[in-house]
Amino acid sequence: MEQQQAPQSNLQKFLKTKPSMILGMVIAIGLGILLMYLGVFSQCCGIGYMVVACVALYIPKFFGLSKIQFLVIFGVVFFAILTVFGAMVVSKPMLENGSHYQEFSDSQFHDVTFAYSNGGVDVTFQYDGTGDVKFCFYQVQLVTYQFITKTSGESFEHAVTPTAGVYSVRIDNIPQGFAYQYHFEAKNGEVTTVSASGYYTDLINDSDMTKFCLLYNAYSCGIIIVLFYLMIILTTISRRNLEKTRARMEAEGRLYPQGYGRCKECGSIVLPGETCCRKCGAYIDVPDELRHKKVDMVQCSECGAEIPEDAKVCPKCGATFDEEEEVVYIDSAENKTEKKVEMVQCSECGSMIPEDAEVCPKCGAKFDEEEEIVVAESEKKK
Repeated sequence: MEQQQAPQSNLQKFLKTKPSMILGMVIAIGLGILLMYLGVFSQCCGIGYMVVACVALYIPKFFGLSKIQFLVIFGVVFFAILTVFGAMVVSKPMLENGSHYQEFSDSQFHDVTFAYSNGGVDVTFQYDGTGDVKFCFYQVQLVTYQFITKTSGESFEHAVTPTAGVYSVRIDNIPQGFAYQYHFEAKNGEVTTVSASGYYTDLINDSDMTKFCLLYNAYSCGIIIVLFYLMIILTTISRRNLEKTRARMEAEGRLYPQGYGRCKECGSIVLPGETCCRKCGAYIDVPDELRHKKVDMVQCSECGAEIPEDAKVCPKCGATFDEEEEVVYIDSAENKTEKKVEMVQCSECGSMIPEDAEVCPKCGAKFDEEEEIVVAESEKKK
């Protein structure tokens, strides 16, 4: 007896997606990392977050990943990869590598030292240039990739003067457990001639640094994923409402079902109720199952084409009608009822045509008054 296989979870199905979908997800993650690294997420008052969220949603969709459950799983993967990459590959190394500067190769500041004591930091450095020197010290409050948010530097901003060629400054009330950014400037008047920056991380241990970088990268990436899921919800609701509206319009005969509604001659879109193509003028032969449900369709007494009840001109043969014109009403493909005009059978192809028709609309046979025609058996019984 064969054992029934357990139903696969959404995660198992997700892992078996097509290669093209995998490629789309990889591209989306790569572009997401690039945009975060370039700082696009912080631009235009937060609009950058929406840009990254759109990349995460629409690139996989373009490659065929359209099922909602797969997109939900991908959102979690996207969030995790961007958070870990930003924290461990960009933010933490940036802070750690910038904390050991003893000499700035692109400036005249060098021999920078920090010493923490009694709740404050003593900073010494040398400067070989000229001008007024200013030293700024900031607490790093948030770090996402290379983007740093820090405290206002006003309370930690100091103008310093050298003593025997060495500049020194003490900054009090510095809490531990945080990373700090420092900045040197040399000004001649109002013009900054030389500047240099670095990070001071001696007051935070490696574990806390990792948590700090992960927390705030997750904060920024979390905003993106919230937008990502909101877009999924809104697009899903909109699509379902559209499907309901389309189904209602199809039921009312105001819209063709999907797969129909194009001219057979030129391929242009045609709308319900149109009897000829607006582009090429070809007659629109509407299938029986797509007939308008609220407007009665009748048969032209000249050529047999199906036309709206209130039509004054036949779009196929050009015949004109008035209120006294005799026409045949058609209820359905299988049920044709006669009013005023007697239906007969074409002697060439056997199609049912109006008694006074001069041309068979199906085979093109022509008739005159002396032409022999076969009256339908149903009519003979009457």
